[in-house]
Amino acid sequence: MDNKLLLFLICVSSNVVTEIGGVKEHTKACHCEPKDTEKTTWLECSDVDQYFRITEKDTANCSHYKPNHLVIIDSDIPTLTAEFFGIIAFDQFNVVSFSSCGIRNITANAFSNFTRLKSLILEDNELTENTLTESLKSITNLKIKTLNLDRNNFTIIKNETFLSLGSHITSLQLSDCGIEYIETDFLRWLPNLKKISLNNNALHEMNFLAIQNDKCRLHDVQIMYNSISNLDLFQRESTKPCIQSIESLSLTGNPVASLAPVNSLRNLRLLYAQSIPCNVKSKFPVFNASLTVLYLDGSNFSCWRKDMFSRLKKFEFLSLKGTNFAHAPLNFTIQLFSELNVETLILKNAGLRIIPDHMFRNITSLKNLDLSDNSISSWSTNAFSGPQLLVSVSLNNNNISVIAKNSLPSVNHSLDLSNNPFLCSCVLVDFRLYFEHHKDILMREPVGTYKCAKPLRLKDMDLQSFRPEYTDCNPFNPYVIVAFCTCASLIFITIVVNVISACRERNATTIHMIRTLRRNVYHSLDENTSHEY
Repeated sequence: MDNKLLLFLICVSSNVVTEIGGVKEHTKACHCEPKDTEKTTWLECSDVDQYFRITEKDTANCSHYKPNHLVIIDSDIPTLTAEFFGIIAFDQFNVVSFSSCGIRNITANAFSNFTRLKSLILEDNELTENTLTESLKSITNLKIKTLNLDRNNFTIIKNETFLSLGSHITSLQLSDCGIEYIETDFLRWLPNLKKISLNNNALHEMNFLAIQNDKCRLHDVQIMYNSISNLDLFQRESTKPCIQSIESLSLTGNPVASLAPVNSLRNLRLLYAQSIPCNVKSKFPVFNASLTVLYLDGSNFSCWRKDMFSRLKKFEFLSLKGTNFAHAPLNFTIQLFSELNVETLILKNAGLRIIPDHMFRNITSLKNLDLSDNSISSWSTNAFSGPQLLVSVSLNNNNISVIAKNSLPSVNHSLDLSNNPFLCSCVLVDFRLYFEHHKDILMREPVGTYKCAKPLRLKDMDLQSFRPEYTDCNPFNPYVIVAFCTCASLIFITIVVNVISACRERNATTIHMIRTLRRNVYHSLDENTSHEY
């Protein structure tokens, strides 16, 4: 027998691989581990190569589990073959994942025994447009629904690239692959595709969506952080099935000139448009009434219309996180939100310093409000006035030191005021009492802690431990006693003077009689007589 063949058989049977540089032994390369729920168990192998074979030794600790996920990570498998899987029970796996394994080629029958495979993950490998088409033939006869090819090396997706996949694929992930161009008919072979992810590539256009395919039911298009500037395709080809069917669109991080064409997507429910550059010539549109979820994080309000939310009557979620309202005119902010009707409003890290009076009064459907990570220090008692009873309010990580009495919003589930620089003095007594009686609301889902920031002697004291005594808030003041005595003396002197004044004539007669008796002479007195005493 050939020495090289004999050495190969010995290596396979013992999971020891002899290479030019020496011998590499796979000790306990695989193990079983339950994940999340009892229904998910991984058989995970790491640091192996293409000569590795899964044996009974590798699955010894799987006796108590029935793994349904096969996960291979951080390995060196340039060519994947069917022999790699060794003795495993193929029919029990519905997910197979090869991540960071350096795969360049996959043989035609590599996955043919995985009859129940539903999801194949081949992320972070070295597949290219030249090897991908042939490699995908290994899953031709399988009913795979999800295919993840993130972080491989494609520059172009050709029409025939996914020809062999069949009609079962519903989710295709092609993010971080360096894709520059997609041929226009590539979706023809994926009639049941509902979700496609093309994030972090180098695409300049989306012409592949304009395919005339009556079976197309593409619901979720993710194309974030590319180089797409023109969305006119949505308006120009609005009748095409792939465009009509879009319900969720992710455009975050693209240099979009105008968002107006998205209003041609009549079934659009979710729009992700974070970090869209400001184009003053083409302001943000009055959004379509079909929208229920809208992300405009990191946008520039100078591009906005005051009535841009006026059509959104059945709105569920609006995120304006990172949108700087610090320099926005007050009347613009108030009018912007007066036209809004939403259940959840995110204004996290939005540069807010104040909360204008009645800012949320007209948002009668509002239930959840996030004002965290701003610079809010205080607000008036009318700031949260309105007919609505809020479910949750987040005001954590602001500059709140004192909370005025009766200024807190009406909340029935969660109110987060943690991580604020509280001034632990008598001015905080009312809030301290509120804290004591509403601890279940304030401590239900706190992001941080409730601690004193000032005065220095109480810094970092837990707010629950801050219990000011009556004498602390009503200290002895000697000036009060001095003032009291002075007032009493003045009152006494005033009374004496008034009494003397009222008895002046009687006193004069009494004094005269006393003098007369002393002289034994009596003189009658009349009103015109002057007297000297």
